[in-house]
Amino acid sequence: MKPLVVFIALLFIFPAAVSAHVHVREYSPKKGAVVTVPPARVSVTFSDSVEPIFSGLTVIDGSGATVSGKTEFFKDNTVMETGLTKNLAPGKYTVKWKCVSEDGHKENGSYTFTVK
Repeated sequence: MKPLVVFIALLFIFPAAVSAHVHVREYSPKKGAVVTVPPARVSVTFSDSVEPIFSGLTVIDGSGATVSGKTEFFKDNTVMETGLTKNLAPGKYTVKWKCVSEDGHKENGSYTFTVK
């Protein structure tokens, strides 16, 4: 059998294995947002489930101090969320996230939002 025919056949037999990477669907607060009221929580929503034991969120302020708590998981592990320190001071905050999809693919990223 030709390699292309085998590949196409495998796409139909194992479609989930081919499209295994998770992608960010939504950030809250939004990427680059400027908010006047400090958020109580930050969340990242993914296209598919992640493995909680290998995934998490951290929010740091402009001085490098962590202002977030423990990461929690919701909606079949497609949403990662963390609470923030009360009364965040005005400034720029960086959200760093990492995750491992259920098939073992690692992803990570970061974004910022600003509190006015």
